[in-house]
Amino acid sequence: MRRRFMFWLRPDKPEEQHLIDLIVYLKSKGEFSSAIRDGLRLVTALRNREWDAALSMFPELQTHVDNLILEATLEAYKDAAGRPINIVQQQAQAVMLEQGSQPAPAPPGPKRIEAPQFAAPDDDDDDDAGLVDIRLDKSAGADATANFFSSMEAFQR
Repeated sequence: MRRRFMFWLRPDKPEEQHLIDLIVYLKSKGEFSSAIRDGLRLVTALRNREWDAALSMFPELQTHVDNLILEATLEAYKDAAGRPINIVQQQAQAVMLEQGSQPAPAPPGPKRIEAPQFAAPDDDDDDDAGLVDIRLDKSAGADATANFFSSMEAFQR
């Protein structure tokens, strides 16, 4: 047995007029009923924090979220100068310290070359007046997936 549900939209409201136009388009393609079913499933799942529903309906979303997390992770593992930090080496040293052993000394670097000494820059220089101070925000991307889905959930309210 099939059941029919009806609802009203007001064409004088721009956001509802947009929905009217979308409904007309979806009906012309024969996709209106499936769009309503999928939309209800998706909204209900997201409100219940069932993220897998969104990921199963939109597999490319998982790839996008993974890329966002990877970018945020890579950005978080840079030193103040923006150089990548060797995460594996740091973790190995931490494990050895926990176990009570000392990490192997770093191999000797290049030989020191004597070079002339230069005076440190003077803070009173006016040359750097137009420079922008850029700082790394280490808190960004800490939990990108949860933030993304929380934003989607808030948007649906």
